[in-house]
Amino acid sequence: MSSWYRNLPSFQEIELTLSQLGITNVKLQRRQIKAWLEDLRIKYHQSSSESDLPDWMRSRQGILSEVKEKFSKRKPSQLSPVINATGIVLHTNLGRAPLGEKLLAQTIPSLFQYSDLELDFVTGERGQRTDRVESLLCNLSKAESAIVVNNNAAAVFLMMKAVCEGGEVLVSRGELVEIGGSFRIPDILREAGAKLIEVGTTNRTRLSDYQKNLSDRTIAVLKVHPSNYSIQGFTEEVSLSELVGWSKKVEIPTLYDWGSGTFYRFQQPVLQHVPTVQQEMATEVDIMCFSGDKLLGGPQAGIVLGKKTFLEKMRKHPLYRTVRLDKAALCILEQTLIAYGSMSNVVQNIPTLEFLERTKDEILEYVNDLYRTIDISPEWKLTIRETESMAGGGGIPEIKLPSMALCLNHNRLSATEIHQRLRSRKPAIIGVIRKDNVHLDLRTVMKSQFNSLRESLQLLVSV
Repeated sequence: MSSWYRNLPSFQEIELTLSQLGITNVKLQRRQIKAWLEDLRIKYHQSSSESDLPDWMRSRQGILSEVKEKFSKRKPSQLSPVINATGIVLHTNLGRAPLGEKLLAQTIPSLFQYSDLELDFVTGERGQRTDRVESLLCNLSKAESAIVVNNNAAAVFLMMKAVCEGGEVLVSRGELVEIGGSFRIPDILREAGAKLIEVGTTNRTRLSDYQKNLSDRTIAVLKVHPSNYSIQGFTEEVSLSELVGWSKKVEIPTLYDWGSGTFYRFQQPVLQHVPTVQQEMATEVDIMCFSGDKLLGGPQAGIVLGKKTFLEKMRKHPLYRTVRLDKAALCILEQTLIAYGSMSNVVQNIPTLEFLERTKDEILEYVNDLYRTIDISPEWKLTIRETESMAGGGGIPEIKLPSMALCLNHNRLSATEIHQRLRSRKPAIIGVIRKDNVHLDLRTVMKSQFNSLRESLQLLVSV
C-alpha cells in the first residue's frame, strides 16, 4: 500500500537518530543505509497485506528502532584480517602475499614522518624516488637497469607501448593468456599500438615457427609465462635462453612477461626447479617483468629488469608517470629487497617463503597440536587428512605441495553452514569445502594466528 512508504525515514532523519546515540561516522555508512532503505521499499512493494510485514516495518518509530539496532554497532566498511586456512599461499581474494611484520615495522618511521623520498642529501637538489629500490634490484639480479611501477599489468603495457608501438611482435599461440580481470595479451598488444603475430600452435611451438614469421616489420619477440594454467602431454615450447640466442642473431629484442619471480632458491623438493630472477637474467633477456606481490612476497608492484637502452625508453615515455609506485609501496618493497640481501634469514622475514617452505611433517605437528587441545561435543567430528596446497596467485600452477588439514564435520550442519560460521568469527576463518567436510590446511596459517584459530574452533565445536 502507498501509505506504508510514508513510514520510511529520510537519510537525514536516520543520521540525526544515530548522532543522538553519539555515532559520528554516519556519512561513512551512507551507501549501506540507502541500500537498506531501498530493500524496505522493495519489501513494501512485494507485500499484499500488513501481516506480510514484520512488526517493526509497520511504523516509522519501529523502523528507527531497527536503525539503532542495525547501524549503531556497525563500523564503516574496512579491510579485516582473516585466517587463511585454504592452503593457497598467494590467494588473490585474501590479498596475495602477506607482508612480514618486522619489515613493516621498519617502514613505519619513513611513513608517519617526512622522508627523503625525492631529495638528494649530497646536492640538496630533487632526487629520483625509485633510485634506492632500483639500485637494490640491479645488485640482486645483476641487471643493467631496473624500473618499478604499480603492478605487473602496467609494466607489461608500458613495455609494449614504449618498445613495440608501430611494429610486429612474435608470440607463441600457447602463450596468448588471459589472467584475472580480463587482462589479455592480445588486447594489450593492440592497445599498445603493436601488431600481434601468432606463431606455432596452442600445444607445440618450435624455434622454426618464430623464424618463419620474422619480417622486416618485426620489432620484438614476446615470451609470456602461462601463469595460471599449464599445458601437459604432447607439448613443446622454446626456452627463454634459446629464444634470446636466436633474437640476438637477428637483432631484435626478447621481452619476457614472467608474471611471478623471486630471488630465493627454494629448498622444498617440489619447488627446487623454480628458477630465480638471477637465473632468468643470466639468459641475457632484453627486458623481463614480474609482480612484487607474488613469489617475491612483497607489496603490489611491477618490477622491470633488463638492458638500459630499452628501460630508458620506458622511463622517458609519458605513460611512465601515470603508473609510478607510491611512497608506501616503495618503502615496503625496499625493505623486502633488503631482506633478500641475507638469504640465510630471508625465509623468517618473508611469510610467503616461510609458507612455501613448510614441510608436510612440520604442518602435521601443527595440526596434531590443534587436534589434541580442542574438546568437541558429540555432534562434531574432527579428523586429520592429507591434502595438497598450492602456491596460487598465478605463480606455479602445476605444482602441488604435500600438506595436512584438520577437517570438520557435523551430524546436522552442512559443510556450507560450517564454513559460514567459520567466516563469521573474528578474525574470519577461510577454509575449503571438500566432500561434505571443511578442510583447514595449516600451511597458510600464520604462527601468530594459531591461538586465535584454536580459540575460535573451540567455541564452535563445543556446542
